[in-house]
Amino acid sequence: MPAPTRTRVPVEKVTVTLPATLYREIGEVVRADGGWLSSIDFIREASREKLERYKAAHGGQIPLPPGTVTMPERKRREGDR
Repeated sequence: MPAPTRTRVPVEKVTVTLPATLYREIGEVVRADGGWLSSIDFIREASREKLERYKAAHGGQIPLPPGTVTMPERKRREGDR
């Protein structure tokens, strides 16, 4: 049976500076729980969970910054001319 194909997801590399105590606590949780392969996986999952909670609190999407004009709004305005 052939291996399932994976969909590649674009990624961005980032560097995050954390207080040493926070990083140590993350490491302790990762070692004690065993549910993550590394501290990086823990941080990745925590970020994803936080983003999902934020979206849920804002109607399922990330609100646009104030003053941002969306494409439908732009087309409507251009039609008014």
